[in-house]
Order: sequence, then C-alpha cells, then structure tokens
Amino acid sequence: SLPPARRRWPLVPVVALVVGVLLVVVGGTWAAVSLTGDDGGTKDATAKKRPAGSPSSGPTGPVYPYGEQVGLTKPLQAGDCVKAVWSGPAFKSALNLGVVNCAKDWPDGQVVAVDTADDYADALAHGAQRCTSQSAATADALPDAGVYAVAPTKDGFVAAKGGTACLVLGRH
Repeated sequence: SLPPARRRWPLVPVVALVVGVLLVVVGGTWAAVSLTGDDGGTKDATAKKRPAGSPSSGPTGPVYPYGEQVGLTKPLQAGDCVKAVWSGPAFKSALNLGVVNCAKDWPDGQVVAVDTADDYADALAHGAQRCTSQSAATADALPDAGVYAVAPTKDGFVAAKGGTACLVLGRH
C-alpha cells in the first residue's frame, strides 16, 4: 500500500509571505538607520536675529515662515517629524507645530515633501493642491492619516524658501 499523501503548501502564498516579511524588516531597518541620530532640527530652534540696524531695517526678532500661529521660526524640510496641536477640529482648523526628534519622540506626523513656488501668490493658490498630489499616496497607505499643507505667509515667503510643507499627519 502507498503511504498517505502529504499535503503540499501552495508555493505562491508562501513566497508572498516571505517577501512581505522581508519588506517589513528591510523597511524598518532602513527607517531606524535613517532616523537614528537625527535631532529633527531641535538643537537650535531659535531663529537668528538680524544685526541691529537703522529703524527702517525691518522687524527684529524671529521670522515665522508660516506665521506666528504655526509657531516655527525655521522652514520645515522633508523628513522633519512634527508634533501638531489643532486649535479646533483636526485638519479643519489652525495648526501649531513643533519639530521633534523622529527616533526619540512620538511625532504626530512627518514632512514628506516641500513644494517650492515661484512666488507667494503661486504658493497660496497652488501649494496645497500640489502637496496633496505629492503626498496622498503616502497618507492613503497609512491606516489613519491625512495630508495637510503648511503654506508660507507673505512676510515669511523668503524665510520659508518659497516652500509649502507637505505633511502627513495622524487623524487621531
């Protein structure tokens, strides 16, 4: 008599499982290596003040690239992790941000791109739309995230280097 037939695992699901596990391990390792040692821009969070000049030399003190409500004195860069405090409902109200260390803190989100505009009017009119185009795939791949564009103010346009920061933030 023949021995009982052994059940064979289908090859495709096993290979897919192994590839999926490898992608998670490699992605996690890459993220840990990329983010380790990064201070997230917190070492020197104060803006450099302009040297004293004539009274007509402009405002003294920090320049807020995205306005005082946002609270940042340096422009955001791709890769910066942020803590977000909403003034009302998330994604529908004004936002106050702080740059945090990606590896050591619990960020609410991250800058995934910076859309550079030719002028303030372009940033105001099209920056958010371009941010959504650039960042939606990343936000959609996460379980509970959305895209939020932080556009420079007219006074902060030069300090922001013309960039609208494209953030992916948790909806919690």
